[in-house]
Amino acid sequence: MPQNLIEKVFGNGGLIARFHESYEYREGQIKMAEAVAKALSDKRHLIVEAGTGTGKTLAYLIPAIAAAAEGKMRIVVSTGTKNLQEQLMQKDIPFLQKILPKKFSASYMKGRGNYACLYRVQKAEMQPVLDNLDQIDHFREVSKWVHETATGDRGELVDLPENLSFWNRINARSDICIGQKCPDFNACFITRMRGNAEAAEIVVVNHHLFFADLNVRGNQFGKVIPDYGAVIFDEAHLIEDIASDYFGFQVSNFQIDELVRDTDTLPISDAVATRDLTKLAARIIGLAEQFWLRFSQAKTEGRYPLLPDTFAHRTSEGKSRPSALGEAYEALDTALRSLESFLGGYLADNPEAESLLRRTRQAIFDLDFIVHQAERNFVYWLERRGKGIFLRASP
Repeated sequence: MPQNLIEKVFGNGGLIARFHESYEYREGQIKMAEAVAKALSDKRHLIVEAGTGTGKTLAYLIPAIAAAAEGKMRIVVSTGTKNLQEQLMQKDIPFLQKILPKKFSASYMKGRGNYACLYRVQKAEMQPVLDNLDQIDHFREVSKWVHETATGDRGELVDLPENLSFWNRINARSDICIGQKCPDFNACFITRMRGNAEAAEIVVVNHHLFFADLNVRGNQFGKVIPDYGAVIFDEAHLIEDIASDYFGFQVSNFQIDELVRDTDTLPISDAVATRDLTKLAARIIGLAEQFWLRFSQAKTEGRYPLLPDTFAHRTSEGKSRPSALGEAYEALDTALRSLESFLGGYLADNPEAESLLRRTRQAIFDLDFIVHQAERNFVYWLERRGKGIFLRASP
């Protein structure tokens, strides 16, 4: 981005001065814009610390727009919060689209869990997903809305409670997605969102979505953000904690319960196999309950370290002997592997079984990783939040 162009945009009498009612000449803003433009041109990293009032948003947006146009590449802008995402898409980017001579397109992406899944909503209309009768009207409203909305974004449902208990069962998160085998793939809100982003030069996401996507890139069920040439992190001080979450491992009682509950909806015509699956599901539920109850420290909310001898200890002969908690884990692991084997026999023309198998294998792997503390450079802990019990490992 040439120096004279920066002056034409940011300088006295420039585009921003002519069209922005609160314009002030800010030397720091110009220096930042120059540094961002050079970093994008040279394909190098840049860290900028800018105080309040610097005008940093426009200082990185305008060079990014210029670089995207000149290099014919897509640039991702990742923000720390959804509020900043909305500010960019509702205020800053429309302003620049109005005043800049060269037109550009921008797209806005949220995490998959913010969007309804057409396939799961349709299934929920025929199968129970509600916890109580009070939610019937809410579900009817959601069911009607998915046929009217263009985006499927949960944020449009402003008249419904934020904590809809059934939303997690009908949203489009990646772990329950059946991908291109879904009958609603073309109409899917995630497919539409991805298509809009593919056509955009600037894609605005938040850190949670960026690192969730980075963790599963190459996975046909998970990747959402289209390929990009550069990324700009706004509020980058939040990255460390968020990245640690997405590159770690986690298993919770909610996850196991949901996995088992979803086996009830598996389309199997064989009555004997259905009976066997029901028995296996009940066994997993019972063993999982015993497993979680053995964490005596999880009776109150908080975080508790998982010490190396939590699941096994060394005998005087030097042999490893499982603790009571370790024995409970081994029983649960055996039952989950039985479910894995069962699901493996129903993959033909059954994308639901494939999705459940993938989730089962992930739960088995994550549990094994945490219980055996497979990597020394990870931190392992137990967390209790409300009714949730979470086993976690982060690098």
